[in-house]
Amino acid sequence: MQTRFRTLLLAGAASLAVSGAIAATTINGVPATISQLVQIVWNDQNISTANPLPVNVAAGGGGSVTAAGTNGTTAQAVQGINGGVPVGVSNSSLASLDTKTPAIGTQTKAASRSVTPASDLANIEPAGTAVTGVTMPAGGTGITGWLSSIWQATVGRQTFLVSTSSNLAAGGFLNDANYVFLGASPSPYVYLNASFYSNQSGTYTVQATDGTNLYTISTGTVTASTVTNLRLQATPVTATGTRYRAYLTNGSTAATVAYASVSLSSN
Repeated sequence: MQTRFRTLLLAGAASLAVSGAIAATTINGVPATISQLVQIVWNDQNISTANPLPVNVAAGGGGSVTAAGTNGTTAQAVQGINGGVPVGVSNSSLASLDTKTPAIGTQTKAASRSVTPASDLANIEPAGTAVTGVTMPAGGTGITGWLSSIWQATVGRQTFLVSTSSNLAAGGFLNDANYVFLGASPSPYVYLNASFYSNQSGTYTVQATDGTNLYTISTGTVTASTVTNLRLQATPVTATGTRYRAYLTNGSTAATVAYASVSLSSN
């Protein structure tokens, strides 16, 4: 087989008019002509991975070889690996790159990039609409105003007044001068609450007033040494604001322990 291959190479060299001076000069030890390649095979020099055929890089090439079809976005197969365009990293290391990446976890305001809402964004929910009849309380603006309004309605959901006595005369009144106020609509208050106690029997009265007239909402008996609790719907008697009072009227015997309270609540 080798003899036949040599014969073919010699025939090819002859057809190319290769001169008898087959050992022509090489360039940097690399065959410069086809005749030199023929000579390598003729002299029984095996070409293998251990004894590869040298490749001379042209001068001015910058020491690099660019495969045909390779550009900034497309790479040809290189050493059996397909895909991927090499990216050079100059004067860099993992340590230096690590200093340029954000740290893990929450960062301070100074180390964070702020986000500015669009100037034409009315609120955080452009498609949001308040329910009918609900308006922002005085002094509030935007989301903070709404949140503070909710907070006020939550922590202030009950307003109450209470009176106590350790010497309530027979037939005396307790808590009759204290009024709780249900403001104009809309109001966060829904219920009227009252509580009465005396170590003597008596009666209770719950009234509403529009500032001129008194309207009795509920009356009943207070049993001695028993707490009486009421929970009534807060019914306005005027659109501008209703005041309520709940008082205790002592019986025929003076009481040494008594109290009466009235409150408005949202739940």
